[in-house]
Amino acid sequence: MTALTRDFEAKFGLSALSDLVSRFGRNGVISVLDPQPDPFESQVQWIASYLFTGSADPSEGNARMINYPYALAWKSLRFAKAPGLCAGPEFGYWLHPWEAA
Repeated sequence: MTALTRDFEAKFGLSALSDLVSRFGRNGVISVLDPQPDPFESQVQWIASYLFTGSADPSEGNARMINYPYALAWKSLRFAKAPGLCAGPEFGYWLHPWEAA
């Protein structure tokens, strides 16, 4: 959450964070599932991508993947763990270069 807050503020600004928190504080967090007016919709989508991918900025193709061990994508896969979480990067699947299946 600390990284998300830091990176959201860097991307959208402190006032955007305050506005987003106020909006869902008033409307309830479940309302995040409903389409939101701009700029809230793009911010909610950015947060979802951030949490799922582990990217420092999912809207930037070359952003650093600084949070990938905590990315929700790894939680959704029964057959894989993020590199470094299962005996390190020199173990098993991660030892070999990527190749198409």
